[in-house]
Amino acid sequence: MDDFPKCSVCQQQFTLNGPDPYLLPCLHAVCETCVTSAAGGVISCSTCQKEVNLTDTTLQKDAVRQKKIFHLTVKHRPTELLCTNEDDGNQAVCWCLDCEEVFCENCQNMHSSVKLTRSHVVQNFCDMEPTASNIPKFCSIHKYDPLYLFDKSCKILICARCRFEDHADHEVEKVDVAAETVTEQLGYHKNELSTLQTRHQAYMQSIRQGTEITDETHNS
Repeated sequence: MDDFPKCSVCQQQFTLNGPDPYLLPCLHAVCETCVTSAAGGVISCSTCQKEVNLTDTTLQKDAVRQKKIFHLTVKHRPTELLCTNEDDGNQAVCWCLDCEEVFCENCQNMHSSVKLTRSHVVQNFCDMEPTASNIPKFCSIHKYDPLYLFDKSCKILICARCRFEDHADHEVEKVDVAAETVTEQLGYHKNELSTLQTRHQAYMQSIRQGTEITDETHNS
């Protein structure tokens, strides 16, 4: 079973109805409880050992992990999903992308019959999968040929037959090679962001020190 993400400070698993995950500058997640209870306003990430001063940094909710938590709950803990339309305790069976609400079967039928909401996109939980699982494994043109090549020109996945038919003159590489390249690029950008964050914190510290010296001189 897929593991639910954990807080990089208290190591507690995130749950759909638990504290929200927030994204640290090091790209690890911390729960809302650890953010609000941080001693001295400083959070230490136990994953990479980096410290974050919350007086200098405003953390944003981690939308990516929130989505993953939702999909994992749909897949492994569907009984925890209750209809949000009415406080009746009914188990939810679908998700409305427009309302961003989960509905039980009765509310789903009402939602689909009302003129204002009948055009909304509603997904049944049994049809939902995490985003990564929605990537097709076989070519839509050549039904039994696997998609294992990435066309860098068209930026799409293709099969071997597509490679020699419609994509013969394009730059193509294997999917795992393309994935490694993207991973390396993400790592590079992560390090860049971390460096910029460190410089920003040092700059803010120098400003605070300059302000304190100015205040002391003024008082004198």
